[in-house]
Amino acid sequence: FNSHKIIGIRDELINKAEIVGGDISFICRQVNLSSTDLGKELVFELKHNLGNSIILLGAAIDHKAYLWLMISENLLDKFGLNATAIIKSISGEIQGGGGGQPFFATAGGKNSDGILNALNNGRKIILEKIE
Repeated sequence: FNSHKIIGIRDELINKAEIVGGDISFICRQVNLSSTDLGKELVFELKHNLGNSIILLGAAIDHKAYLWLMISENLLDKFGLNATAIIKSISGEIQGGGGGQPFFATAGGKNSDGILNALNNGRKIILEKIE
């Protein structure tokens, strides 16, 4: 697994990004990654390429579940968004916990079957705040 693969996933996700709240690129998807470091690298890559964005990704790695949430800093106060609060409220779906900073938070848990539910819940929370 190398940066070429990350670039491929990044470009595919950018192509599938939705525009919400007027001008915010929103990505909320499960991805296929081999390590948690790649998840972090991927969300930072996406943010760098998309600018004004909210990115929520989930992945099952070694039978565990992981979530990453990146929110452009300028959107935090504007919409009352906080990545740590959102991650904490959805990490129960993966039987885990998470934390981080207002603009970037992660979670890990043991229930990889809960990733889609966690993503759907996160999507709902985010869209309710910005639409």
